[in-house]
Amino acid sequence: MKNTQGAVPAGAIRVDDVLNRAKRHPLWTNRAKRKAEFEAAHPGKRYGVGFACVQKDFGTGAETSFAKVEFTADGKISLQHTAAEIGTGMSTSQAVTVAKWLGKPATDVHVAITDWPDLSVVTSGDPYMMSQADQDKLAANPRWSPGYASPSSATNSAFYFTHSTREAARVLFAQGLWPAAMSIWSQGAGGGQAVPFVVRIEDARWVDGKLSAAGLEALPFEQLAKKAHELGLVTGATVHVFNRWQWTEADFEINGNVVRLPLDGLSVRYGDNASADRKA
Repeated sequence: MKNTQGAVPAGAIRVDDVLNRAKRHPLWTNRAKRKAEFEAAHPGKRYGVGFACVQKDFGTGAETSFAKVEFTADGKISLQHTAAEIGTGMSTSQAVTVAKWLGKPATDVHVAITDWPDLSVVTSGDPYMMSQADQDKLAANPRWSPGYASPSSATNSAFYFTHSTREAARVLFAQGLWPAAMSIWSQGAGGGQAVPFVVRIEDARWVDGKLSAAGLEALPFEQLAKKAHELGLVTGATVHVFNRWQWTEADFEINGNVVRLPLDGLSVRYGDNASADRKA
């Protein structure tokens, strides 16, 4: 299923299902009769039934972008992105994307950002033509990436740009909001309401802007944001991503723990403090 650029489509490609349904359609089953009737009634014209299919690349083969998601102590979420809004609805779709991990969309959105002082990334060479030896040499610099930022073309905002937005929000959830929630649930007599349960991050659920897990008290985003700032947890994340038919992964140290993420660059902010640059 590779296309001409070597990409493999993600998910199930249901071409067989489409063809099987189409061959039972009257346009197909009665095509011979319709052809005879049409051509008899329209001399000099021909009638045919068939399929036309064209396949194009998925992105450019070297897709990359920056995204920055952060929240204030009073619960305001902001998003910055390298992507440009060209009428595709990118600014809206990216704002909504963060809701999967933060429970609500970003309300302060800035796009077409080209300057990223929070995360210094340099690039050089041709990501399509460079040799493995050249890439290995360049990769010795932890701030180097095969690409800096992709254009807002094709379906970039639907897939490639969404990845950076989603992963930045996921870092905030895992390293900021979730530990803030556990801190709140662990307060009180006997170790708090979480003590009788085995509470796992995969049990987390957002409902109407409130986070809960395992039947614990639902906590509003604003309460979690305030606690995350108080505890000096991660309250902002700037990411850089690169895709050459699969996402680059790297190990990052956050709060003393090493985590592997589908990013090639990460900078985080703890509480209201300045970002700590982490490129791997």
